Amino acid sequence: MDGYEATERILLDSNLKIQAIPIIAMTANVIEGERDKCLAVEKWIVHPEAKPLESGTYMEKPAIAPLEPVDKVAKAHILIVEDNSINQKVMTLTLEKLGYSSELAANGVEALKLLDKKKYDIILMDCQMPEMDGYETTSNIRKWPNAKIANLPIIAVTANAFSDDKDRCLAVGMDDFMVKPINAQNLARMLEKWKDKQKASTALDHSVIENLRTLEKPGSTELVDGLITLFNDVSSQSMARIKLYIEENNFNGLAEEAHSLKSSSANLGAIVFAELCAEIEKIGNHLMSSTHLEATFKELEKELVTVILELSKFKGSN
Repeated sequence: MDGYEATERILLDSNLKIQAIPIIAMTANVIEGERDKCLAVEKWIVHPEAKPLESGTYMEKPAIAPLEPVDKVAKAHILIVEDNSINQKVMTLTLEKLGYSSELAANGVEALKLLDKKKYDIILMDCQMPEMDGYETTSNIRKWPNAKIANLPIIAVTANAFSDDKDRCLAVGMDDFMVKPINAQNLARMLEKWKDKQKASTALDHSVIENLRTLEKPGSTELVDGLITLFNDVSSQSMARIKLYIEENNFNGLAEEAHSLKSSSANLGAIVFAELCAEIEKIGNHLMSSTHLEATFKELEKELVTVILELSKFKGSN
């Protein structure tokens, strides 16, 4: 019985005292679809470092606060894929004001050519375009043999605000969703969110391990050492199952296994590894392209080697 069914049963219990017990969801999932499944849950606790989508990200009214440029050193290079000349101008100027550099592609064909030649950090993708629309373009990007390109954050920018449109964007592999006209403050928050994920350069967030250290008995390293050993064993077994599920095209098993490994790794501060697990989970849930799946799994295997090496440095130290 999962948490959703358990919550339902509690709220349907004839005992009013049981119904009144506060229920707090603890999950590694932070997408809006998972929130919808927890409508009866009163509060959320998200696992370490997971960042939820902004509430009403694509339906908020324009903010009044002035734009503040991001740190020039930490700015990202954005590929704008948009065919409308007015929208191109507005988005380019807005990004410039926020401190980001950008380049334009008028359709998916142009976007793919640019990706083959240049490096970008985030893609803003219009959905309806001539020659090749945003859905097909995203699908092609997710099949890219280079995992760094295949896993680039892609944010849908569309005039359609219906949930079906958002679902379609996520199903083809887009990471997030905004509705035109673009609100500058929302765009700033969206880019900060995905820039932080894309720029993650270390295998481990050491602060997570340090927080675990505070739970140790004075002078002991038993807890953290045990968790690291357990993770090494669990991750090895989990990776073997994921590989098997890929070979068998077992997408349900793939999504479940990736979800479990995502949660375990995030709790030890392996944020980059956890994000790759989340990508594989999403592929499993949406039955996405096997080419993208294989590239992401190879990236996951390489990242696991780095994570295990980094974790080993914490064993026996306090």
